[in-house]
Amino acid sequence: MQGDISNGINVLGNLGDGTSAPSNGVIRALNGRIGRVEVAGIIRGPGTSAVRVQANQGIGLVKAASIFGPISANASFCTGKIGRLETTNGPLSGTVACIAVEGTGLERGVSINGDLTSEFGIRSGGLREHFFVSGNITSTGKIDITQGGTILDDATHNGRITVGGSVAGEIRVDGAAGLKGQIITNANNTSGTWTGPVRIGPTGNQIVLDDGASQPYQAPYYAVLSSTLGGGAVGLVPYGLHKEDCEPSHAPDGGPNLYWASKAWPQSFGGQTRETFVIKHYGPVFAASSGPYLIERRKFAIAMCGSEPCAGQDLVWVDRTTMFDVYAPRSGSREVWVAMKNNIQGNPVEVDKNHAYRFSLVADSGVTRLQSDQTLVTTTPKPTVVGYPYEVKPLFFDLNQNLVADLGDVEMWMEEPADVDYSGQIDTEDLIRLIEVVGM
Repeated sequence: MQGDISNGINVLGNLGDGTSAPSNGVIRALNGRIGRVEVAGIIRGPGTSAVRVQANQGIGLVKAASIFGPISANASFCTGKIGRLETTNGPLSGTVACIAVEGTGLERGVSINGDLTSEFGIRSGGLREHFFVSGNITSTGKIDITQGGTILDDATHNGRITVGGSVAGEIRVDGAAGLKGQIITNANNTSGTWTGPVRIGPTGNQIVLDDGASQPYQAPYYAVLSSTLGGGAVGLVPYGLHKEDCEPSHAPDGGPNLYWASKAWPQSFGGQTRETFVIKHYGPVFAASSGPYLIERRKFAIAMCGSEPCAGQDLVWVDRTTMFDVYAPRSGSREVWVAMKNNIQGNPVEVDKNHAYRFSLVADSGVTRLQSDQTLVTTTPKPTVVGYPYEVKPLFFDLNQNLVADLGDVEMWMEEPADVDYSGQIDTEDLIRLIEVVGM
């Protein structure tokens, strides 16, 4: 047909007879758009010459038990989108080509109730809906977003990928910093693995996350920041703590990062913009019950009263959980916020930079209160979260907090000795090491 096929087409049996003959079971709108194609049985192939559903200006819906025959929504390199593609009881084993996955109403996204074993090609329009695979992306399967396309997740789009099992095939997002949504693997929380490369960015300036790579790109717990990828992340269930992405970043051996994020807290916590620990993960998390963290602190700049430390200081790790508010936004967020409670006047309290901080997960009968969200696990509890504790130790050499190690830090140490080498003891070794760093 040369124009649109605007009404639905229902096929009670199979579409195609399994041969490569192009006349056997083909639906075409060569200069138009196909509204809906629903097949009770199988859309059969084989071969790229046997394109079973073809349009220039897009396809609203293709639905079948399983799909083995190729589908093209942008034949002749036109601008056709796919609104929704669905297999109800089997794999997607036929190639798919479209400029974008973007639908309307209920006809949105991709739902493969089986494995993805073929290439799903998306061009510059990108993935703007949920791409769901209940099984695996096999070694022959591929999601290939080219020509600068992205995985877009914003106020009006829901671009993300969920794979119930393993990802052995490739996921490519050609757009620079193109991963703006979430990719979830092993969403069934069984034995799924992530061994296929996830490529982000154009050729020549591409980031490849892979289990065979070295850091900062080694999957599944890569170190590269989500902002470098485009704001999104790839998470293997159970999700891990993304230590480098946290604000401040995880620094168990001390770090120069003395900057805490400023976050506008919700009114349920008294509002206000507060200095906040932003604890980030590779996938969305939620607090199944209150109090997901044990929060400890230890002072390193010790106030002395004569020859002894003054009383009331946390000289070892001390539980100070009750001093903090904890907010887990949920709604697909990978973040948990932690801040000092407002004072009695309702005003924010800054984080005391003279302390190191440690956050550990609280568990009830072995089940952590902080759990992985947006998985395919239907029972409770949901999958746990791994990779803790999260620790922040401001750089001990910068005792006067002017962001450099200088003579002022030595003078500060003489007034308030500090355990700059993390030995657990305040002694002359700390002063010697500080002097070495300052260069005196």
